[in-house]
Amino acid sequence: MVKRLWWAEWEKLVGEGTLVPVYGASPENCHIEDSVIFFGTNIKIYRNVIIAGRITLAGECVIEDGSRIEGDGYIGFGSRIGCKIKDPKIGKFCKIYGAIVDSVISDWCEIGSTEGERPAIKRSFLGQGVTAKHFCGVRDAEIGALTNISEKVSVANYDGVSKQKTKIGAMCMLGINVNIMGGVEIGDECFIADGSRVDHNIPDRTYFNSAKALKYPQLGAHRDSCAWYLFGNYLKLDSAIGPGDRDYFLKMLKEKFGSDEEIKMWLTTPLDRMAGRTPLKCLCRDGYRAVYNVFGEYVDKIFGHEIITKRGISREKKKLLESELKNNLDNPHLWMATSFSNGIFAGFTPLEILKMEGECMIPLLIKWSKAKSII
Repeated sequence: MVKRLWWAEWEKLVGEGTLVPVYGASPENCHIEDSVIFFGTNIKIYRNVIIAGRITLAGECVIEDGSRIEGDGYIGFGSRIGCKIKDPKIGKFCKIYGAIVDSVISDWCEIGSTEGERPAIKRSFLGQGVTAKHFCGVRDAEIGALTNISEKVSVANYDGVSKQKTKIGAMCMLGINVNIMGGVEIGDECFIADGSRVDHNIPDRTYFNSAKALKYPQLGAHRDSCAWYLFGNYLKLDSAIGPGDRDYFLKMLKEKFGSDEEIKMWLTTPLDRMAGRTPLKCLCRDGYRAVYNVFGEYVDKIFGHEIITKRGISREKKKLLESELKNNLDNPHLWMATSFSNGIFAGFTPLEILKMEGECMIPLLIKWSKAKSII
């Protein structure tokens, strides 16, 4: 026979520091069955709370006014509950204000808000740090860590023929009014634009905007390597940034800054050499070039070769070099990547010389192209 905690058991838990009644909570205005396990201390219970079944409450968790927790499950350390949950599996330091049914919510997730937004999460797994603070619906889905689910997002479990599980990667941004059909798989670090309808798989780091593609078919819905999760920021890139450039950027950040907090501050700080724009805005607008420009390096293209210099090459000097090499050489592209066999720069290519010495070497390179060697 199920029994509820009454004054004797209640006062014992309070005396041990396990249970902390808030705003006059008592056995008379709360219904907590004796099958509930209190694991830890400073568990705060508000008025009008119902906890029924084999539920484990970890230390420092907070069960707010009017919450109802039923079934078989657990509430993790430091988590805050302000809603109705069935068979809860809630990790540490979560904030839950939505309808959770038969789902696993990992640590640090935020579902719903105190302002009345109530998402519905059913039969799903949410990775660490997932946020869904506004009204939305998620059914039969697996969602990776640090993904943000915006207002009125619908993650379905039906594709028009059968019910299927939907998979969404880590560090994704799902914009407002996004509809995702059942069975779809979305890769990591994807940015799904507002109003998009996703009915097929999307690879990693893709910016997807089906709504805009309907108006402007020539633009297409997909932009590869145009989405990036960077230290808590979901970036939509106008130009692609490939894996190699991203690795270089992250390497430079770790070399220049001592902590993640310093990096986050720098990313949002206007830079004088970038006309007052922040590194984040530069990355979004300029793509891979900004990876180098924000660190005082410049990317140029000469005969299809990318070259990174500290000071950059002026348009006039670049135009002069390309014009002269076309006149002097049959294959300027090959010559720029071929090492000299003699002289003070023996073993170096013209590209490497430009990178080391800058545009001051352009007159000499023109002279050497005429002689096909170093003079």
